[in-house]
Amino acid sequence: MKKEPAVIVFDLDGTLIKFKLNVNAAKLDIIRTLADMGVDVSGLSTQSGVQEMINTAVKQLGDDMREDVKEKVLSIMRRYELEASREAEARDGVHKLLALLKERGYKIAVATNTHRAAAEEALRKTKLLEQVDALITREEVERLKPSGDLLRKVMKVFNAKPSEILFIGDSVHDAKAAKEVGVTFIGVEGGIHDGERLLQNSAKTVIKQPLELMKILEQLSTVTDF
Repeated sequence: MKKEPAVIVFDLDGTLIKFKLNVNAAKLDIIRTLADMGVDVSGLSTQSGVQEMINTAVKQLGDDMREDVKEKVLSIMRRYELEASREAEARDGVHKLLALLKERGYKIAVATNTHRAAAEEALRKTKLLEQVDALITREEVERLKPSGDLLRKVMKVFNAKPSEILFIGDSVHDAKAAKEVGVTFIGVEGGIHDGERLLQNSAKTVIKQPLELMKILEQLSTVTDF
């Protein structure tokens, strides 16, 4: 990256907030539903991504079943997400971080696989919603992360180039999405994957707490390359 970014994009769950989503229960529910639809789910587990589950089912059932599969899978996720959104908590230092970013003129976006209603509720409950310039959720894209579709949507909203965006997230899915579209990715510990795993998947660097991002941005303002 040759200059400071204009848009700071955050993942939501595990990055900005503690989202008490029972992911394993949701995925087991999805696997049972797909099995009832006639899908061979022997290759799926709670370690599988939601998009991977959708792709597996569509590959077996045929492309004409894509929308039906997607609706069934995402409706299950939506139920669990809405429950979790009511208990969401902001990660330490996040309120201060977003306030500092706004003071310094950065645009702030959230790009999440979460359903919009649940994402808005979580941001509202944690009093972060008013700090966010754009919220991009799964309803607005064809494919979930690890696809780069959410970040492509961010670039379109802000008319920004990949070099003008910095993406912060806590998972390998976030890292892969950033890599696909050529956006610099910074990992944050405390979420789904640890720092070593994030570095192995193209994170430029890893921070332990979200507020440490300000140090990274200060470096960007004083060096020609990052």
